[in-house]
Amino acid sequence: MRKLAERYGKDERIWGWQVDNEPHYGVLYDYSEGHERAFQDWLREKYGSIDSLNTAWGAVFCSQSYNHFGQIEIPNKNRAPQGANPHALLDFQRFNAEELAEALRFQADLLKRLVDKRQWVTTNYAYFKFLPSVDPSLNQEDFDFAAHTMYLTSGYLSDEGGPLAHRLGSGLELAFSQEFAASVNGYTGIMELQPGQINWGVINPQPLPGAVRMWGWHAFGLGDEFVCTYRFRQPLFGGEQTHKGVMETDGVTVARGGKEYVQFIEELQQLTKSGDLKADATMPAALKACKTAFYWEQDNLWSLGNQPHHSDWDSWAHHYTYYQNLKRLGAPVTFVSPGEAVDPEEYPFWVVPAAHMIDPSQVNIWEDYARAGGQLILSVRTGTKDHNSHIWEALLQEPIWDLIGARVEYYDHLPAKYPAQVSMDGETYPWHIWGDVLTPMEGTTVLASHDSEYYKGAPAVVSRDLGAGSVTYTGVWSDNWELEYEVLRAVYGKAGAKILNLPPYVFTEWRDGVYIAVNYSSKAVEAPVPDGAKVLLGGRQLEPGGVTVWVE
Repeated sequence: MRKLAERYGKDERIWGWQVDNEPHYGVLYDYSEGHERAFQDWLREKYGSIDSLNTAWGAVFCSQSYNHFGQIEIPNKNRAPQGANPHALLDFQRFNAEELAEALRFQADLLKRLVDKRQWVTTNYAYFKFLPSVDPSLNQEDFDFAAHTMYLTSGYLSDEGGPLAHRLGSGLELAFSQEFAASVNGYTGIMELQPGQINWGVINPQPLPGAVRMWGWHAFGLGDEFVCTYRFRQPLFGGEQTHKGVMETDGVTVARGGKEYVQFIEELQQLTKSGDLKADATMPAALKACKTAFYWEQDNLWSLGNQPHHSDWDSWAHHYTYYQNLKRLGAPVTFVSPGEAVDPEEYPFWVVPAAHMIDPSQVNIWEDYARAGGQLILSVRTGTKDHNSHIWEALLQEPIWDLIGARVEYYDHLPAKYPAQVSMDGETYPWHIWGDVLTPMEGTTVLASHDSEYYKGAPAVVSRDLGAGSVTYTGVWSDNWELEYEVLRAVYGKAGAKILNLPPYVFTEWRDGVYIAVNYSSKAVEAPVPDGAKVLLGGRQLEPGGVTVWVE
């Protein structure tokens, strides 16, 4: 890298540098002796004394106390059939994330010392849900921005599930990846977006005609500053010979996906020349009134995954439940970190999914936000533990009782084939993974109640006014995600926000003065084009893989 930087660091043809490629541990974790010694050193630095570590790890349980740091082994389920100490495992996950971040920091620092300041430095993060040791926030100060990579038809991502989903890909993952990466430094771009069929997925289908163009428009609408494709030309040899490129194997014929890339670029140029695209356009007031902060902490995902409490619990799916439903409302989303105060003037809504490890100071931040006029929405498991992943020496989730205006009495789990029901506004919704039984305090409104089991009639979703704002607690994770959608609609509607009512996997974004709607579902839908709007591309009928662009 040093030699490359010395040769090309002042070259006017070079825009920027990408270090590594989709950085992560190739086998997720390193269990070598050297890594184990590094882990011991990290623990020694963090805790100072072995007694402090024993306390943080609850090592007295099952006689796991240590006499010195040299006794500590990497938590390994293959060596502990009964399961690794969850507190040791959490620290090992934290250690791995910091080690990976330090490796990236080393490369970024080297480049910044040698290259021109106009050349940016980044890396291409990929598939955050599959790479738990990757935490872009740890390199926020090292990179100019966090880039991302997306292969939408791999079959490993969350898609609509219909008969065309395998050809359309996961718009949810593209949107989540973009808004997550953009939240690190304020902007992002795609380093790798497939131009056609790939070779390493589950079934590797041909994309639906128009899908590649749709992905480009969706990325633009979300705010990506650039889109790079992988690959330009389909390779003739190597491990990805059947991975399509913009160009065919002869090197001169433009592939079908390549033609769609060209079409997308020409359409952007056309709208720029016509003056419909305006980089200095101001976000409409109605859209600003829907801006939403989304609470995110990597530690919480690790800890939830270490002790899921139900075999069907999937922390990413739980987060996607709320993210997907926010996109159905048409809400722009920004991810925020623990300890970060949120201004309700900038983000009128704040969604907090399953933040089960918290500090008391975080509860104060949430309360201050609501009192200042923000609409706070929390979900199951929030406030269950401290940041050592210890349950509070109090009653269940007691640190958030005053905030949500209710007691969390207990929770239940059920088999998937025998789901329970919860009712809201005359409709019932199935659930089986997680259901809280709540007792509201005076002044708290019940939005939904259990409609089956021995606790039938008990509150499951509650809301209360707090200062100039409100706090809503959703104590159930519904099987079809529809309950959460209705709760969000109720909160946003009560606050007077102008929201959309999009089908799942249909997305609408605003950028540079235009609205962009894309359809990842298997059915034609009506684009949310208001009366009097000027349609620039497409039409009001939005086919699968279709794009509609308009101005109001």
